Amino acid sequence: MRWYENEGKDSDVVIMTTAVVSRSLNGTPFVPKMKKQDFDHVKEEVDSAMKGLPMERLEGGNIDLTKMEQLMRDRVLMTEGAELSENSVIYTDEESSLNVFVNFSEHISVEARSAGFDLGVTDRAEKFASVLESKLDVSFSEKYGFLNSNLVDTGTGLRIFAMVCIPGICRNERGVEVVSKRCQQYDWKLAAPFKRAGAAGIFFILSDAMLGVSEKEMMENGRQLIREIIDLERRCRLEIAGGNTAMHEDLYARAYGTLKFATVQQPLEILTNLSNIRIFKNYLESDQAKVETEDLPFKISWKTINIITGEICRECMGDRPRNRAIPAANKKRARTVKEFLKGDD
Repeated sequence: MRWYENEGKDSDVVIMTTAVVSRSLNGTPFVPKMKKQDFDHVKEEVDSAMKGLPMERLEGGNIDLTKMEQLMRDRVLMTEGAELSENSVIYTDEESSLNVFVNFSEHISVEARSAGFDLGVTDRAEKFASVLESKLDVSFSEKYGFLNSNLVDTGTGLRIFAMVCIPGICRNERGVEVVSKRCQQYDWKLAAPFKRAGAAGIFFILSDAMLGVSEKEMMENGRQLIREIIDLERRCRLEIAGGNTAMHEDLYARAYGTLKFATVQQPLEILTNLSNIRIFKNYLESDQAKVETEDLPFKISWKTINIITGEICRECMGDRPRNRAIPAANKKRARTVKEFLKGDD
């Protein structure tokens, strides 16, 4: 089972949580200044450190189309392998939930990913990075912390981000502005993962400070912030759906019908329909619901909602905009959505 096939905690709001730990090797130029012998040196050092660890090794220049499609489907690569080259290597575990990227933006990036809200991915990424650090000469400064080519990656060398869907908050005129300012108070930030993502309520909540903060402080700030956003979004959804139950019940049914039966579907249309489903599904599952669920002849799980959301977001982050609008792509997308929905039939 792949990581995104799990239900995940708080998956009505949080689609996935990711932690990335970046490290560089001492005495080796940073990636922008590296030559062929430097890339080879990093690969050899990491290969030696990875010996005996149960992960699949993939050489950047030797990944065929079938394997590339699988890496994209499993969210190992999110942007069509934009940084993938003959100098890069990927190590991935059986669930694709733990990945090591060599010679991408930094010498080494350890990424742990989980469905729903799970800051445990931070410990998982850190522990694996520590295993590598024990076998490698890693660049570290007593004053600045871990050194990397990008100043943003210097300090803790840790990034944490959660992908959230907050259509309830977005329907308030100042909702996104309020959340954005709240993120800043915690040294985090709100960002759209792709153009027009905000129109469907899709955002990244990212840690925004590595220097001058500890990993513990960063995690605790993130825990409090994301918990606040989850609670606020749920209240907004209940207020919206409860304020006009008949209309939102109809939007819910229409959204499902379009996802299930339309033969042509565009990305924003799919994400908007999923947002309508999210809002009313939260209401249906609440104590204040006044609708008989038996009246609705279908069911859709949070897991399925998030799998479809993740698939469409991955496509939007990876494809050129013009490719997402062509008829063939829209038909293929509609078929893909139907396949995902079969699991809830």
